[in-house]
Amino acid sequence: MRVSLNALLFGFLLVTPVLAHHGGGVEYFMDQTKGPVTGTVTAFAFTFPHPYIEFDVKTDSGAIEKWSAVFQPTPTNLRAAGWTRNSVKPGDTLTVSGPPHKSAATVIFARRVEVNGKLLEQGGGGN
Repeated sequence: MRVSLNALLFGFLLVTPVLAHHGGGVEYFMDQTKGPVTGTVTAFAFTFPHPYIEFDVKTDSGAIEKWSAVFQPTPTNLRAAGWTRNSVKPGDTLTVSGPPHKSAATVIFARRVEVNGKLLEQGGGGN
């Protein structure tokens, strides 16, 4: 009985990380594209599991909206495509397009990214 219980517990520990990870379709409308959205970068987090860029977008009325662009590729995948921690800096002009978030109107899943008018390739997907 004890061996079976230990085996069950061990199996649960192996499966839990798999269940915790999810694809973009859980949070984003992957069949839609929002953008292009253009704004001024305020922060770039080149961190695991998925990097993101925060940026300010000026609306037609002149108000400033706080936006975030989240990447699917990990920093490792982005490095392989030529990215560094300094690829995007505060003050840069960001233009991004991609699937919109299901519940946060100012969050986008970055598919096409331009920084200061230059297209930045994201390389292979990755999680």
